[in-house]
Amino acid sequence: MKLTHYRFYIAAFVLLLFYVFGFRGMCNPAERDWFVSKTPLNLVLTTGLFLWANKDYRPRFLVVCALIWVLCFFVEVAGVTTRVIFGNYDYGRSLGVQWLQVPLLIGANWLVLVLSTAGMVQHLRMPVWARWALAAALMVALDWVIEPIAMQLDFWQWENGIVPLQNYIAWYVVAFAMQALLHLAKPRLETTLCIFIYLIQLLFFAGLHWGL
Repeated sequence: MKLTHYRFYIAAFVLLLFYVFGFRGMCNPAERDWFVSKTPLNLVLTTGLFLWANKDYRPRFLVVCALIWVLCFFVEVAGVTTRVIFGNYDYGRSLGVQWLQVPLLIGANWLVLVLSTAGMVQHLRMPVWARWALAAALMVALDWVIEPIAMQLDFWQWENGIVPLQNYIAWYVVAFAMQALLHLAKPRLETTLCIFIYLIQLLFFAGLHWGL
């Protein structure tokens, strides 16, 4: 898919500003609470700019994106309610409005990760199932970086502050399934945009390991 240059540069510039200033604010104890409270805005902005810059507005693709959002939300609802999927955890208030004890925007976080990792591996010469497996592994790798920071910022909390191995196994299974679902839409993903979105989140949370 040909990159629509001006859309990519606008999206990249806006997101870079948000993530750089967000990083600076979260590393400052005096400003941290205010910046953390803007996390829902960041999720909406990241998702919206990704879809806008990627410029794939086919109904099939948009329906599958909406389905991924909804399915992942209800997987999280089942996880929080039953404690048997990811482990024993509860969401804090930093991710915005909740329904059934789960932030409505958590599906957006899943969607952006599914799309960005799928775009990163889409041109690799390997069987399609192997690309799904690699994309799912990239998603789990980012979650591994995020988990300790998420607890400090009250995104969610784990029992006794320990992230169980079960969480990463379940993440991988769900991520693999979502990659397979996305494939049904024959997505037209811009690789450069996908790499940028993934790396800016990875660097942001990795930096917070030293900044908080």
